[in-house]
Amino acid sequence: MVSYRRYASMKKGRYRTSAGAVLLFCLAAGFFGVACLLWPYRHPVLLGLLLAMACHPLHQYMERSLGGRKTIAASISTLVLVLVVVVPAFLITGAVISQGIMFFQTLQAWVVGGGPARIEGWLAAFFTGLQGAWMDKIVYFYPDFDIRSLDIQGVLLKTASSGLRFLVRQGGVLAGNLGVLLLHFFLMLLVFFVAIRNHQAILSLLFHLSPLSGSQERRIFERLGLLVRSVFVGTFMTSLAQGLAGGAAFFMVGLPGVFWGAMMAFASLIPVVGTALIWVPAVIWLWVTGETVKALGLLAWCLVVVGSLDNILRPLFMRGGAQMNGVLVFFAILGGLQLFGLAGLLYGPLIFGMASVFLYIYQVEFAGFLRYQDRS
Repeated sequence: MVSYRRYASMKKGRYRTSAGAVLLFCLAAGFFGVACLLWPYRHPVLLGLLLAMACHPLHQYMERSLGGRKTIAASISTLVLVLVVVVPAFLITGAVISQGIMFFQTLQAWVVGGGPARIEGWLAAFFTGLQGAWMDKIVYFYPDFDIRSLDIQGVLLKTASSGLRFLVRQGGVLAGNLGVLLLHFFLMLLVFFVAIRNHQAILSLLFHLSPLSGSQERRIFERLGLLVRSVFVGTFMTSLAQGLAGGAAFFMVGLPGVFWGAMMAFASLIPVVGTALIWVPAVIWLWVTGETVKALGLLAWCLVVVGSLDNILRPLFMRGGAQMNGVLVFFAILGGLQLFGLAGLLYGPLIFGMASVFLYIYQVEFAGFLRYQDRS
């Protein structure tokens, strides 16, 4: 027979369990509603948080220099972000579109004017000189190959037209959505200001609400902070430096410097080939158009200066950080672009980075079990 006290204790336990389940359901529903409300503004919110994490060490130094005045330090950090990052990004985006349109218009005019005829003549002479064993091998692997079927003029004209249409369309989209861009810009700055000013209070609240142990929480935050600063600052600052160096060289040889500098910054994220994907065709272009001295100068600059920046700056920026393999960063960016569009440049490495952080925590927490499994 169950005593009254035991029955009351069991009833109280079931009540707490039921109340806890209801509370968790209400909490999940509330967070789902908040996520739905914030979903249209997810990009500026996440970008503001990531920038706050990346800039936190510099902000801490500034706050100490100002005697702990949080609001003033956060205001200065936000102003520096606007002047150093946001405004130049808007200006460079406009210049990239403008110079890209001018370049493709120039390419169209060159193609229509018969420029590719010289290239086609060289290729015809080259393949004519391969008559014999070499030409037999080419025909063996490519039975339909015929030098007379090469239409370089058509390919270049199609490329120029496609590039021109794409840039004009993107410029129209940016101009048509100017109001939305300004709103997202303001929201990003607001999130950045609040996050960097109340950094410690936000962390304390998250640590208090988290069911993880204090040591796990500290490890996760430290590794995630290092990852954000090393991968984002290291990878993108190195790409920016290579883009600036390449853009300056392109400008000196008479090509659109801002446009091709931006292209080199993106290409530097690609393993193995990197910036060569941009400057090798440019050297060939200058050589074909008769600018031999400029072609040699651009070749030397890109080999010596642009190529060495990656080996010098990346270890400097990522010193003391949690490094990610360059191939992993490339696939993270590639997958991020496929899933999220341009925002995937940030989300892809962030998702890979969080996975690596939790893998690190798993290795630390279960180190004894893993060693035992290795020995068994």
